[in-house]
Amino acid sequence: LKILFEPGAYIVGICGMVFAYTGWHFFHTLFYFGLFLRLNM
Repeated sequence: LKILFEPGAYIVGICGMVFAYTGWHFFHTLFYFGLFLRLNM
């Protein structure tokens, strides 16, 4: 069970890190885009 669980946890950790990074980047892009629109109105 541990042999099967270890790679699974490793893959989930990598996916979580990638998702957190892209989500944070997307949030920043959205924030700056909204700020840009507000300044131009």
